[in-house]
Parts: sequence; structure tokens; C-alpha cells
Amino acid sequence: MVSLPGVVLPSSVTIPANATSAKVCFTLSSNYNWRQVFDINAQLNGSTATAYGSNSYVLGFSETLSPTIVPPIYVGQSSVPITVSLTSSQGYGSTVKLSCIDLFEGDSCTFDSDTLDVSPSGLASTSVTLNATNLTGGNADLPTFTILADDGNVAKRQTIALNVAELFVDGSGSSSFVTGSLGPGSDPVTVGGIPPYTPTCSGLPTGVTCSFSGTQLPFGSESSLTATLTVPSGVASGTYPFNFNVTSGGVNATLVQTLQVVGFSLQGPAAGCASEIDGTTQNIPITALSAPRHILDRVPLVAQ
Repeated sequence: MVSLPGVVLPSSVTIPANATSAKVCFTLSSNYNWRQVFDINAQLNGSTATAYGSNSYVLGFSETLSPTIVPPIYVGQSSVPITVSLTSSQGYGSTVKLSCIDLFEGDSCTFDSDTLDVSPSGLASTSVTLNATNLTGGNADLPTFTILADDGNVAKRQTIALNVAELFVDGSGSSSFVTGSLGPGSDPVTVGGIPPYTPTCSGLPTGVTCSFSGTQLPFGSESSLTATLTVPSGVASGTYPFNFNVTSGGVNATLVQTLQVVGFSLQGPAAGCASEIDGTTQNIPITALSAPRHILDRVPLVAQ
């Protein structure tokens, strides 16, 4: 027997001899409420056994996030907006509260609306941004954000990861160049963070130019660039502090460098007359003298 109308089953069933069970078939009427749990009771010799069943049971609503992969950000920045969507299942309706749980210390979420009305009439959605305030180790850390949708009866969770990076630039720390040299001087520079990067120089003496070359690698890999300084004639000998600057995603990083401009002079042979016979070669000693405490590597000469 059953306690609810709409569940149709035979009034009795015969268990064959030497058997411990028998199969019972039942049907549900066309107007039976599919959400309703029903019971079937069987009695034998004064004992009653009860089984419970349902035509279908759907858990309220579903939750989805879009996009599911979020572009990386720098410490202190917020992610791109993420759409949180709730879809009613089989006519379910309620008011759902949204929140973020299981966050790293200092991280937070900002919802456009932290409540959504779920109804069979359509999709309920809002947006949320993820706010990362610190790194917890290394150059790139991977915190996770769990978006909880809870109406007090049904709770759904979706977790999304967010790469959080720190911009940095590193180099050798000093470079030496020779005033009026025919070739520029170069230094390796390492950059890490979220490409693309915009490298520049600041604080150089007037006339000195700066350029960068090399391949910028994708996020997760450090990029090795070459910084080239060209020092024209006329720049006074001396030591000049300047900066290598890198900009990426609205964040700046600076490396303090030193440019050493080394002056030199040429000393020819003692005064006198030198004769030359056609078809012969004559060696004339010329000495290049650098400024004190500096060693010249190579000085190009041009005969005129």
C-alpha cells in the first residue's frame, strides 16, 4: 500500500515457495507531482516494511563561471569581470546569496550584486572581480577563489584560479663605455612579469641613446633582453647613474645602473722628420692614454 495518491500498484503480491523476495511493479499517474517523494509499504504476518522513492529529484539550480580561465594580474590589481550564472532546475525558485570562501589572506571578491533571484523564467547572472593584495611566495603564485551560491537549502560552489605576478628587472649593475667610440656598449637585462613589456632608460647624459632588443617570452618565463647605450663624441668623462625602466600592465619597475664614460688621448712619436720609400711600410708608434684608474679595451683609429 502507499500513503500518496497517484502511485498505482497491486493490492497484494505472492512470494513463491522457497523464495525470499518477489518483484513488485508500480506506475505513477500522469498528474503525479514528480518532486514528491512517495512510500511503498508491505505487510506480512503483522510486520511492515517501507521503501521510499521518487520519479526524479533535481537539486535546485546550477552555477557556472565565465570565463573559466582568468588572465594574470599584478599584486594589488583586480581581475577582469567574471560572470556568475545561476540556472533553475525543473521550475525551482529562490533567492540566492553569493560570497567568496577559502581565500588567501588579504584577497577578496567584489560582486556587482551579491544576491540573485533564481526562477524558471530565465538565467540569473551578475559579475564578480577577484582582488589579489599580496604574493605568498616566489615571483608568481596561484591563489584560488571559490564562489559560493547558497539559498539556505541548496549550495553550489565553483572554484577559479588566478595567476598573480610581480614585475621585476635585473641586470649586471654597471657598464663602461668610451667617449667617441665607433660602436655602442651593451648589457644583458632580465625582465619578469606579465608581457608585453615596455623598456626605457632615464637619467642618461644629453646625447646618449638607449635601445633594447631580444624576445619577450610568455607569462611564466623570464625574458632576457639586451640594453644598448650609444655614447656620442663630446660627452664628458665621468660616472653617470641612470635607470632601466620597465612598464607592464600599469605597473613600473626600475633598475639603477651606472654609465662610465672614459676619456682618452693619443700620443704620437717624438717630433722629427720621417722619410718613406715608395713600396715600403713604416711603423709609427701611437699610444692611447686613458683617464686615471681606467683600462682601455680597444680604440679604433682612422688615418687621414
